[in-house]
Amino acid sequence: MQHITQLEKVTIPYLKSDLTIKEFAKTVKLSGSRVSEIIKRDLWRVEQELIGFSHIGDITNPKNRFSKDVWLERISKGKKDSDRRNYKRLYDMICDGESVPCFVNYKISKEGQVFRDVAKVRKRKDGEICIDCRGIEYGNVYGHAKGVSELKAFIEECKDLDLEFFYK
Repeated sequence: MQHITQLEKVTIPYLKSDLTIKEFAKTVKLSGSRVSEIIKRDLWRVEQELIGFSHIGDITNPKNRFSKDVWLERISKGKKDSDRRNYKRLYDMICDGESVPCFVNYKISKEGQVFRDVAKVRKRKDGEICIDCRGIEYGNVYGHAKGVSELKAFIEECKDLDLEFFYK
C-alpha cells in the first residue's frame, strides 16, 4: 500500500510535471535525493512488473533514460500485447544494431512441457540473427531458403517461438 501511495503522490506527479527533481522536491517537501530514490525505486518496480527483470541502467544512466511520457505509459498500462509481437518493428530495430530483450517459448522434447525464458534478439556482424541467452540459442535466421526473404524467415522464427519483445 505504501508503494502505491508514493507512486501516486511522488512519481506520477513528477512525470507529469515539467520540473526538475530538485524543483519538484521542494513542492512535495522532501529532499532531492529522497525524491530521486523514490522515483528510481518506483520505476524499477514498474519494469519488474512489466517484463520480470529490469535494466536499472535505463533509469540511472542519463544516456539510456526513458522520456517521462514513456514511463507514464508504462506505469498506466504497459505495452499492448500486439506491440510486443510486431515482428517487423523488431526486425527494423535489430537491423539498426539494437539488442532487444524478449521472452521465448521452448520445449526440452517434442512432446514435452512448454517453458518460457528470457532471451535477447540481435543481428551479428556476420548477418546472422540470433535469439539467445546464457549460451543457449533458441532460434536464428541465417542462410534462409532461396525465394524467402530474411524478414519473412525471421517472422516465422519469432512466431514459432511465440517471441514477445520489449522496447523503449
